[in-house]
Amino acid sequence: MLPRIQALAASAQPPVELIVHDAEKNQYFRPQDLLRHGKALDIWLCGPAGLGQAVREQAQREAGWHLHQEAFQLR
Repeated sequence: MLPRIQALAASAQPPVELIVHDAEKNQYFRPQDLLRHGKALDIWLCGPAGLGQAVREQAQREAGWHLHQEAFQLR
């Protein structure tokens, strides 16, 4: 499925940058990785509560970051 998602991202207008983090390859997302994208970010997040908390904490330190997060809990 990844090749299909990569193709869709590449053909989107405007283009979407897709970055895949693979834990099996020791590639983990860190909120500070978003710093390279500039000062003004709209971040849309759906994921585990711990990830949401980490991104929220980073967003509070960065002027211009706006976090939009899904408000549900997995059981």
